[in-house]
Parts: sequence; C-alpha cells; structure tokens
Amino acid sequence: MTFKDWEAELERYLDKLPYAERRTAIEYYREIYCDKTDAGYESNKILMEFGFPKDCADKIIADFAQKKNTENPPAVVEKREKKATNPPKKKNGKNAGRIVGFSFAAAGLSSLSALMQSIWANCATFVLTSALGLINCSSVPAALTVISTALLSVGLSSLAIAALFGLCKIMINVLLKLSSKAPFAKEDKQ
Repeated sequence: MTFKDWEAELERYLDKLPYAERRTAIEYYREIYCDKTDAGYESNKILMEFGFPKDCADKIIADFAQKKNTENPPAVVEKREKKATNPPKKKNGKNAGRIVGFSFAAAGLSSLSALMQSIWANCATFVLTSALGLINCSSVPAALTVISTALLSVGLSSLAIAALFGLCKIMINVLLKLSSKAPFAKEDKQ
C-alpha cells in the first residue's frame, strides 16, 4: 500500500467529520509522512507506525467527539435536545398579518417612489416643451401663457411631490413599526 492509498482510505473513513477537521487530520499525517521520508525512513515503515487507516480514523473521530463535548457542556447539550424534542408552539396568526401588512407597505412605498419619479419626468418634459414653445411664440400674450402654464405645472408637481414625500414618511414609519413586531425580531431575543 502506498501513502496515497493509505491517505485516500483514511479520508473515506473520516467522512463523518466536518470538512475542516478532515483536512486538518489529513494534513497532519501528510506532514509527518513527508518529514519522516525526508529523514530517510522507508514508506512501509512509516505506514506501519501509522497503523491501519480505520484505526487512525476511529481515534481521530473519538478525539473530535471528546473535543466537541468539552466545548459544549452537557447542560447546554441537554437544553438543545430538550428544545428539539418540544413540539413547536401554535402561533395565533398575528405574525401572518404582520407579514402581509409589511408586504403591502413595502409595495406601497415602491409605488409612491415610482409615482414621484413619473411626476418629475412629466414636469421636466412639460417645462422643456414650454421653453421650446416660448421660442416659437410671436406675441407677448402667447409667451406669457406658455410661461404661466410651465410655472403652474412646476408648482402642481412640487405640491404633488411634497404630498408623496409625506405619504412615504408615513409608509416608512409603518414599515419600521411592523418590522419591530415581526416574528424574526422576537425569535432573536430567545
């Protein structure tokens, strides 16, 4: 058996471990093997020192399990197991209403934003059209009519946008209130 074969077999036996732990174990044995071959040891003797890949894998898995239990004391593990075995509590439907409300508020805010953009675009178009019309005006009354129409358009658009900003502010407050009462906010605190 070559070292590559031994290493591949060890990796197969370690498939229960997380990827990082497997890599660490494989690198550990690879480093020892390289050091010993550089020192002049024969490959067969090094592999005999390592032992069977299955035995090495069992030792590595046992060490990992012991390390994991040390990091997670039994009280914590029991609490997690108890939490996993308890059936989930029934929800009273308030969270679904909040989610639906949040969705409608977000959609409304998007619609208001699009409406504001279209009002600005229409205003700009009208002002440019009026300016071009002003150039073509041959009389003063016609020019004054074009100017007053453009100013009226800008004024009405500004009022509409101010109203939409107010609605946006209300929608943002609604979104903030809904998000603070959303189901994920409560779950994070537990």
